[in-house]
Amino acid sequence: MQKNENRPGYKKTKVGWIPLEWETNRVENIASRVSVGIASAATHAYRDEGIRMYRNLNVAEGYLDDRRMLFIDPDYEYQHRRKRLKSGDIVTVRTGYPGLSAVVKSSQAGSQVFTSLITSPNPEIVFSHFLCTYINSPHGKIQFGQMEIGGAQKNVNAGALAKMFVPLPSLPEQEAIAGVLECWDRGIRKLELKIGNKRRIKKGLMQQLLSGQQRLPGFFKGWKTVRLEQIGEFYKGAGIAKSELSETGVPCIRYGEIYTNDDFVIKTFRSFISKELAAQSQRINQNDLLFAGSGETAEEIGKSIAYMKTEEAYAGGDIVIVAADIKCARADYLSAYFNTAGRRQLNRLGQGQSVVHIYPKNLKKVELPLPPLEEQQAIAKVLRAADREIETLERKLDKWRDQKKYLLNNLVTGSIRLPEFIKG
Repeated sequence: MQKNENRPGYKKTKVGWIPLEWETNRVENIASRVSVGIASAATHAYRDEGIRMYRNLNVAEGYLDDRRMLFIDPDYEYQHRRKRLKSGDIVTVRTGYPGLSAVVKSSQAGSQVFTSLITSPNPEIVFSHFLCTYINSPHGKIQFGQMEIGGAQKNVNAGALAKMFVPLPSLPEQEAIAGVLECWDRGIRKLELKIGNKRRIKKGLMQQLLSGQQRLPGFFKGWKTVRLEQIGEFYKGAGIAKSELSETGVPCIRYGEIYTNDDFVIKTFRSFISKELAAQSQRINQNDLLFAGSGETAEEIGKSIAYMKTEEAYAGGDIVIVAADIKCARADYLSAYFNTAGRRQLNRLGQGQSVVHIYPKNLKKVELPLPPLEEQQAIAKVLRAADREIETLERKLDKWRDQKKYLLNNLVTGSIRLPEFIKG
């Protein structure tokens, strides 16, 4: 059953069931142009300064990102002057993430876009931000999915976008809907910036603390240079095939999950195995440091993660385990060091061509500056506090995004109406 089907006050249209007073129309009937930006080779016209040219990577949901800009020669741009962006135009990605759309601000007018689609909405019929919001909505994406052509690299052409159907409430309601969603967008962007700033602060803090350039109050003892083999025993994980995983059971970690986990410490497990398989696998214990034993490039080799829990858990194949001696080293401190200041040293140990490996015999010889255990603990505590602050903000961001998704999905279809536009 379709959303709002047979709901009183709603009618069936090309875009589904919408309020009776709303209309529908194709994009080509509510816009003065639907065209493609510069589509010819432009590398010869790149300049350090000149006319701005936006690319797909500059298109964010609802707005054009002015970072990582390209500039083109004014004489070359003049040949394409009819393609210049105007304030209120909508730029839509054709390939990669087809359908992702942004509204052009007045300060961005006069710029060019490379191969993206340009729609110039008729302001007497449709509010630019409403049309952009609908294209970005799940309903718009469904239509875009039906328009895609091509093989592995899907794309959408201007003719297909022009034929797209759009629901049209009154202009005041369009503007009000877009305004509500913009409030959520501003909140989301504000949180994203705050999280980015917190991450940069944490990165700088790590560089200072893990190198000894900055010492925490109360710590004055010298650091020792040690080899990894001096602070722990080495083991190898045992192969756990993807087909052997289950949704419940004993937790385990596979080497690929070390790469996809942004944390330096295991907080939750994504994979589980049966007790029978666990009996044949390699257990990990509190204060173990786990290295991914292989990777596709030398740059990614050596990613590590610490296990600080007491819960029974196991490591899959291609994982090198260092059981750090709790009397002299903390795995969470070691993980922080080897994922930042010490990472380059590990990159040089990678061996192989198509698949790069790192071996225990080489890891054992790796040297690192090691502060006294109490200072390691204090540094790890500071970094955990920074992580918790970021995690709190990320949970808040997830809630804002969920709320925005709910509103986006329902406001643009009329499933939810703003009070001032409900008749009777």
